[in-house]
Amino acid sequence: MLTCNICFDLFCHKNMTSASGGTLDGGPSSNTRKSCACSHFFCFNCMKLHIQAKLRLRSYPVKCPEPQCKHIVSYKASRELLGRLSSKEGEEQPSLHILETLEHDNHISPNLRAYCPFKDCSAVRKRSRHPNRGSPEATCAKCKQKICRDCNTAWHQGMTCSEFQSLAPHLRNVEDAAFLQLAALHHWKQCPECGFTVERLFGCNFVRCRCGTSFCYACGLKYSDTVPNAVNPHGTQSCTCGLMQ
Repeated sequence: MLTCNICFDLFCHKNMTSASGGTLDGGPSSNTRKSCACSHFFCFNCMKLHIQAKLRLRSYPVKCPEPQCKHIVSYKASRELLGRLSSKEGEEQPSLHILETLEHDNHISPNLRAYCPFKDCSAVRKRSRHPNRGSPEATCAKCKQKICRDCNTAWHQGMTCSEFQSLAPHLRNVEDAAFLQLAALHHWKQCPECGFTVERLFGCNFVRCRCGTSFCYACGLKYSDTVPNAVNPHGTQSCTCGLMQ
């Protein structure tokens, strides 16, 4: 019988394990202990709880529970331990899912890691070693939403990365990306002063935004002034667009 280093209960040697995934099936002899990479042994349940706690904290890879020990609990050992102690079918699925996700992320070099821009996802993906090659449109493997792999934002249909990045900061977040796609599809325009999106339903190209700015709907340029004249009853345009274009 051996004592678990966490709960201090006595267990048969075959019900003990270490960070190396080894057991003492050959008996608790000193020779058997020396053959294992890690000599700190714990009962299966305590080791499982330790692994689950670390996974919840996203602390990976998981180290031996012994404070000064630097040995790592391998992915294979963690997976087997979480699976073998499931009292009900699917009970350990959340922990197994986290384990698999962290194991995948751990194999991506830090300088090549990129995160899904959607706040409700943030899954890790591998950044392209050769940006600007091929279409930048991609799909997040986890949330299945469209993203731009070059500038790592939500997919900006109809806009280049530089055009999207040149937008006002409040228009570059991922929540607005879908709306910007819709605006581009319907050719809606943004006020050159406040950035508010305007839809013209009918009439001429003169538009007055809710902020009071007057501009040309065809090209988006502000009016020089709003003093009526013989050519344009709305004022003087800064462009050459026709009023009824």
